[in-house]
Amino acid sequence: MAQAIDRIGETTDRLGESPVWSARKQCLYWVDSLAGILHRLELATGNRREMAVPAPVGSFGLCEDGSLVLGTRRVRPT
Repeated sequence: MAQAIDRIGETTDRLGESPVWSARKQCLYWVDSLAGILHRLELATGNRREMAVPAPVGSFGLCEDGSLVLGTRRVRPT
């Protein structure tokens, strides 16, 4: 069975992973774990947002209220 793969967006992530679809907001989220960038893409309009987050990101998830929770490395004060 043949499968089609379409590239969305023009990002070149260092380590792009964890794509999550938000049915509520009708958008796709994914993270560049090493660069510390959370991406958000609205497929209907093509609008994109990038949000800087503490790197590295181990994981993230969507909450019912639309907010995000991130799993990051603990940073200790020097």
